[in-house]
Amino acid sequence: MSEPVWVLPMLKPTWAAETIGSIRGSIVERSLVVVDNSEEGLEALLAERCFRYVRTGTNLGCSASWNVGRAQAIARNAPLVIVSEAVVFRDAGRVGLDLAAETNFRTAQRADQAWHLVALHPETLRKIGPFDEGYWPIYFEDTDYEYRMRLACFRMRVNDVGWFYTDKGHARSWREGWVDVDYERQASYYRAKWGGDPGEETFLFPFGVFPEAIS
Repeated sequence: MSEPVWVLPMLKPTWAAETIGSIRGSIVERSLVVVDNSEEGLEALLAERCFRYVRTGTNLGCSASWNVGRAQAIARNAPLVIVSEAVVFRDAGRVGLDLAAETNFRTAQRADQAWHLVALHPETLRKIGPFDEGYWPIYFEDTDYEYRMRLACFRMRVNDVGWFYTDKGHARSWREGWVDVDYERQASYYRAKWGGDPGEETFLFPFGVFPEAIS
């Protein structure tokens, strides 16, 4: 299995620059895919880089940005690590060499906002499929994926198929008005898809439709 592919979706170039700066010269930077969803772009901060840069020209949303990294990871048969621009690493060398060490991440996040780090095995990415881009631009995409993993009887355990290490809460991008999110719309979509709120799901198949009934 190859070295992990890291994907960083970004809306604020200055924040992303701090995240990238904290991994300069490490194995993480060489495996990093930055998906630039901002208006202003990150080009001015990219004089020297060794990571892949994808300029979207629009906000693809969280799921679609993650799917860019998923495609890369599957192509390389590599784990996928999803990192938010709310994270600034303090020991990038250890982060790059020890994917499973949660302790590396406990002090990595900014103190004033929600953040996430997600690691997924390539077999998980293949079997569970892409992240649902119906949750645009953010919220519930991670909850949806976790539920799909549970339905597939995957164990959420380090060194198994994947793990989510996240500080649940409202992202600063929403709190400060950088992105407009209809939270109730996202929640309604989740309920329609899985027959209940998170933790109260009643469907085993999306929207309650069994595969044999799909034309």
